[in-house]
Amino acid sequence: MLYNEKKNVDKVFLALASQWAENTYFGKNSGLQDQLGSCSDGMEILDFENLLKPNIHHFVPNLGNYQIVLVKSKTSHANASAAFNSIPSDYKKICKIYHTKSLRDIDWRKFAIDYDNNQDKREYLRASHYGNELLRVGRAFRALKESDMYEFKLCIAESGHSNKYELQNILIPGQKTSNLLDVYDTSVRTIKDGAIRIHGGGFGG
Repeated sequence: MLYNEKKNVDKVFLALASQWAENTYFGKNSGLQDQLGSCSDGMEILDFENLLKPNIHHFVPNLGNYQIVLVKSKTSHANASAAFNSIPSDYKKICKIYHTKSLRDIDWRKFAIDYDNNQDKREYLRASHYGNELLRVGRAFRALKESDMYEFKLCIAESGHSNKYELQNILIPGQKTSNLLDVYDTSVRTIKDGAIRIHGGGFGG
């Protein structure tokens, strides 16, 4: 940015550059969601079918009397790389079973049948989270466009519950508790008119 002469730089380019820097110099196998969020303002719905040219739809929601609040859990990411990398690794295991390159392309009806007999396997739980999250994003987007805050909060709450029990991105394997888990559980217990979820890849924040 120091050599940009104050010209506007495409935010996707900035996000890709930030992702490369984090992958290369910080050793974190991050995606693009957080980077695009940092390069944007307002609210956007993102589709990463094409990772180099994500589909971005910017919109201004009517949140009524509600506010979006970010809570810093003060949980370190320092030892979370292996746990973070296990998520795409588990996704790839499911893709291999169903002979697809991406989870979004699997036969979800067949997966639903297989899921009943494989709920003890982490890769199936995580794939279930992914599939249901795709549907939740669509529901949440429609709810925001229609100013339906009840449905929007329901989607966020469902996502938070799925993060904890299916995606399993709160505790690093071997941990029994963490600041992130305490913050999440305390928020769920105390916030009566709202919804809570873990943002991004999890395992810290």
